[in-house]
Amino acid sequence: MQTCRIVVLGGPAAGKTVFVASLYHHLWQGTGSFSMRAATGSMHSDLLALGEQLCQGNMPPATQALRHFEFELKHGARTYSLRFLDYPGELFRKVFYDTAVDSEEARELYDLSTSADGIIALVDPASMLDGTWDIDFALSNLLRFYSSEGRNRPKMVIAFTKRDKTEALVGHRVASFVNRHLPHVASELGRGMRLQHFCSFIESNGGIKLSQADTIAAPLRSVIDAIEVDDAQKRRDYYMRRLAWQRSLTAWAIALLALLAIISAFVLGVVCRDSAAKPSDSALTIDE
Repeated sequence: MQTCRIVVLGGPAAGKTVFVASLYHHLWQGTGSFSMRAATGSMHSDLLALGEQLCQGNMPPATQALRHFEFELKHGARTYSLRFLDYPGELFRKVFYDTAVDSEEARELYDLSTSADGIIALVDPASMLDGTWDIDFALSNLLRFYSSEGRNRPKMVIAFTKRDKTEALVGHRVASFVNRHLPHVASELGRGMRLQHFCSFIESNGGIKLSQADTIAAPLRSVIDAIEVDDAQKRRDYYMRRLAWQRSLTAWAIALLALLAIISAFVLGVVCRDSAAKPSDSALTIDE
């Protein structure tokens, strides 16, 4: 099994709990190339219960404490061990905006985020219009950490939530919205940044309907695809380095054999010359 740590980040009311519950509601039964299984029976029951509550129109309460969600995820022929992290949104601000890692929960969030293979950053677009630039400052802080420490940057997707309510706000060009409202993050990620605009559920006629599985799984798929492409590139690079090393060894072996052949020919030539110069016993005569 390939260990792959993916962390879900986001501020208050970004939709982390709803995202994880909706995702598990669909992927537990398997859909498309994905299937998902919780690490424990109690976690499985809790997530399915949350999904049922959402289907009945009941929103979960705000997260009050740090909680791990561990899953086995199958994607095609590959199996991953995934860890999602749910936590109070205020903790996100404390760690990445105030840079205050002064509690056990803050340290745990910091350690998981800075050692992640993939990050899904959930952002409510409406929360970015207060002029504080909190999300931009916090996420760019995290990205700068990897640069300053010389670590491999995790595969990150910026996933804007609540599309049913914020589609007009974000517009059809999500990248333009990011450049305007997350300029430092956009600068850190550069071209090819992975962006999503989706919703875990849709409110209609006073009720709640979960979005389709492909819609909810889109941020996860984006991160997994990026990780797998990177893994494939690493395998190709390893193969090419190994092939180059084998070719180098072959060239050195051929050169060594050629050198040995030359030395052998030289030694053989010297031996033959000395043998030819020495008089034979039959040619000797004795005068009395």
